Amino acid sequence: MKKLISLILTINICSVYAVPYDLWVEKEKSNERCDVKVDLRQKDWLDYPKEICYGKCKDGTFSSKQAPSEGNLKQEGMCGQTSIINIIEMSCGISLSNNLVNEFVRDNTPGVSPSTFKTGINDITSTINKINPSACDLNKFQRYNSASADDFVADLYLLLGQGSGPNMVKRKNSLGSTVDRSPVAVFVQNPNRGLFGAHWVTVVDIEDFYGECTAIVNHWGHQFKVPCDDLAEMARKGIQYPTVGAFTMISEKGN
Repeated sequence: MKKLISLILTINICSVYAVPYDLWVEKEKSNERCDVKVDLRQKDWLDYPKEICYGKCKDGTFSSKQAPSEGNLKQEGMCGQTSIINIIEMSCGISLSNNLVNEFVRDNTPGVSPSTFKTGINDITSTINKINPSACDLNKFQRYNSASADDFVADLYLLLGQGSGPNMVKRKNSLGSTVDRSPVAVFVQNPNRGLFGAHWVTVVDIEDFYGECTAIVNHWGHQFKVPCDDLAEMARKGIQYPTVGAFTMISEKGN
C-alpha cells in the first residue's frame, strides 16, 4: 500500500473535476510583525476569464467535458484522454468516446504519461485512416520539452502555427479574425494543488504574443484566457514528475 501511495505522489495524476476553489487564508497572528512577507497563492483556474463550452466553444474550438476518474483511489484521471478527444474533434471533425480513447492510452502509471499520450494519439489517427483513408490525415505527433519559460512560450507559439493545412482548426480570435491553429497538449500542475494537481490541457492559441501575451486554454469543458507567464509557471512544475519533465508539450509535427 505504501508503495502504491508513493507511486501516486511521484507519477502524473489528473485532478479530474478537482476544479480549484478559493481557500481560506489564515489571518495574521497578533504577535507577528506587519512587515513579514506572506506568500501569495497563485491564481486558480476559476480566477481567469472563462467560457463554458461542454463541446464547441464560441471561437470554433472544442472543449469536451471530462469523464470522472477511475481506480480505487481515483488515481486514473481522464485529462489526457480528454485532450486527445479535443484535438481529434478539432483537427478531424471526428467525435471519439472516452472509453475508446482509453483503450489506446493504457499503461502502468496513474494518468497518461507523455510517451503514452504520443503513442496513443498516433495510433488513433492511424486507425482512423485505415478505416477511412485521409479522414484524419495528420502528421505524426511528437513530444517537445522546452529549456526555459521564455522558450516554452515561444515554442508553443510556433507549434500552434504549424500543422497540416486542412486539418488545422479555424479559430475566431478576440479581434474577430479567423486564424488556422494546430492544437497543442500541454502538461501542467494545477495552481495550489501540489503533486496531485498534475493535469493535461489543450492550448488552442496564443494572442498578442509580442504584447500582453495570452494563452487560450481548453479543458474541463471550459475555455480559459491565461497570461502566458502563468501558463509557463504551471508547465514548469512538470519537472516534479519523473516521467514528465518541465515544459512538456505534445504537438503535431510540422510539414
